[in-house]
Amino acid sequence: MGRRRASTALAGIAAATMFMTACGSGSGKSDAGASGGEGTVRMLVNITPNLTQSFWKDLVRPFEAANPGIKVKIESPSSASVDTTLTTELAAGTEPDVVEGANIHPFAERLLDLSGQPWATSAPLADKLAVDGKTYAVPVGVQLQSLMFYNKDLFAKAGITAPPTTMDELTADMAKLKATGIKPVQTAGDWVTGAQISMIAAPTLLGRQPTWYTDVNSGKTSLTATMKPVLDLYNSWLGAGYLNKDALGVKYADGEAAFLDGKAAMYPMGSWFAAAATNPSFPIGVFPIPAIDGTGQAPMGVSPTANYAIFKSSKHQDAARKLVEYLTNNKDAVTTQLKQDGTFRTGFSYHGSELGDAVQGILQQVGTNVGPTGGGYGPDQLPAGYDTQFNKNVQGLYIGQSVPTVLSSLDKWLAAQPK
Repeated sequence: MGRRRASTALAGIAAATMFMTACGSGSGKSDAGASGGEGTVRMLVNITPNLTQSFWKDLVRPFEAANPGIKVKIESPSSASVDTTLTTELAAGTEPDVVEGANIHPFAERLLDLSGQPWATSAPLADKLAVDGKTYAVPVGVQLQSLMFYNKDLFAKAGITAPPTTMDELTADMAKLKATGIKPVQTAGDWVTGAQISMIAAPTLLGRQPTWYTDVNSGKTSLTATMKPVLDLYNSWLGAGYLNKDALGVKYADGEAAFLDGKAAMYPMGSWFAAAATNPSFPIGVFPIPAIDGTGQAPMGVSPTANYAIFKSSKHQDAARKLVEYLTNNKDAVTTQLKQDGTFRTGFSYHGSELGDAVQGILQQVGTNVGPTGGGYGPDQLPAGYDTQFNKNVQGLYIGQSVPTVLSSLDKWLAAQPK
């Protein structure tokens, strides 16, 4: 998913980064039978405002220096995303050696099985991404999704002395902000509309039913019935003027910039925003989005980040395996990626900013009380295309469609998907 604001590249990372022993240990012959220990490894990656071509090249440079026979070619998506680019490349037989950040389930049978590699199976959420018990994707860390960033100065202006801990308190705070002449919540179009609603929904859905994704896929649970309370609440915010009604005409980057310019009090977004909010002009706080019902810590929606996978078709499987092991286990390489993209991993702490530290504190607080959001991942995954369809449908709220109409369209789409 393309998201994130531009941030200054970490100058001199490559020069300062030392190659660690994590690189290359345990790499044996490839499943295809060819060693492929040297050559040029093509790696398709997400390119975003802060995950630039320069960042990726700097990241792999120490690996290349320690492995003179291996070169890494960084490839950008040729279309809207890594996933859509892969669809085209797989059909043409031009897939890369390594892919980063893709939804691997649709083509898992074409990936190298890394189940015998402890460095791969121990990665964060690797078990959640497993297909039929096999490890194909190796994440670097996790991103928290169900977060609400807020402008502390605007909260104080509205007389709000502490962040809300319940959904009722959150809605009441929106009313206070609007009464003070402050836009309560910044939203946007693009992919942001559906993503923000999914972030808001996760604590409620997972809190009420931890097996929500599995139950929806099996037909045991109605997606639309369980989503209705969340959309009813969101639509009530929209009707009350707590959300900017021009959202569909606002690009992701412009929405983020509007919050950073102090034009709204709150901004629902994932933890990567902490890396984007460099040198803000006002103090920014963050709190976990609460569930609609109940008190206390609700489950947090999280997602794996920078998950790497290797294609069986690669002619350089050993080299690709060394590269992926380095990127997901080398201390400096992992920490660099975590810090650059506002992601986190147990055992790899870093100090990026006060806001980043606050996000890391929330992750430590929730511990294992986490689950998927959006379309999910691994076995807890809704049919392919769900995120896009959900986003399209919920944007209907901004053009006057009712919640039942939106849910009916989503329900019809879900029923038409292959079982």
